[in-house]
Amino acid sequence: MDLNVTILNNERDLVENFETRTTCDAILSRGAMAMQFNKFTGTIEAVGALPERKHLQLLMQVFTSAKMSRFMSDGQYTMMGVATVGGNYAFMEYFSFLIKKRSVY
Repeated sequence: MDLNVTILNNERDLVENFETRTTCDAILSRGAMAMQFNKFTGTIEAVGALPERKHLQLLMQVFTSAKMSRFMSDGQYTMMGVATVGGNYAFMEYFSFLIKKRSVY
């Protein structure tokens, strides 16, 4: 396998490159961005859905079950894995905005 890794700082650029297929064949992105490719797997980022690490471990066991394979692909795109990277940036950015907004008043 010949693999070239490119790191992009903007997730929208990443998705655009993936959609055009001119520069990449696979992506690692937040579920919120990947939902356009696989709605089922994007739901794991629901707020409060995984309050503790043990819940994430259970979810990974469920995801790797053969019974779940039909949900991992929509025919065109297939989810190949899950990477934990902490809280969803979108929620943190919104929360940060609210704090800044409150401090102005």
